[in-house]
Amino acid sequence: IAPLMDDRQGVFDGDKAVGINARFRFYRYGQNDFFKPHSDGAWPGSRIIDNELIANAFPDRYSQMTLLIFLSDDFEGGATRFLVNANEPSLPAKAGDAVVNVDVRTPAGSILCFPHGMHPLHCIHSSVPITNGVKYIIRSDVLFTL
Repeated sequence: IAPLMDDRQGVFDGDKAVGINARFRFYRYGQNDFFKPHSDGAWPGSRIIDNELIANAFPDRYSQMTLLIFLSDDFEGGATRFLVNANEPSLPAKAGDAVVNVDVRTPAGSILCFPHGMHPLHCIHSSVPITNGVKYIIRSDVLFTL
């Protein structure tokens, strides 16, 4: 994912991507399962020591991007839906904006990254209901220097 972290547009204000958070979350969405619209929170760098989660193992780094790894694609529905500004689709929707839904569906083995937390381009998103099959994903975070 290194090319995606290139900051020529100043999106991350000079902060450098330094790794992937060890806090992996596994999700299983069955028929009629979905995730309501939300914004992912930012997290300090975590690690596992002796089977214990150390939630603030790296105080010099914090997450600014969600990393989704798609493990399956033999399901219907289940797109990741982003709420964007209808008048300026390159920007996330804010309170009071006209909103357009942008659905992203990726094949198994794909990764989807997007800003989150306090990043100015964080986007409200959801998972559209599964209509058939089962969707499996792993969620983690891309960590940046503070």
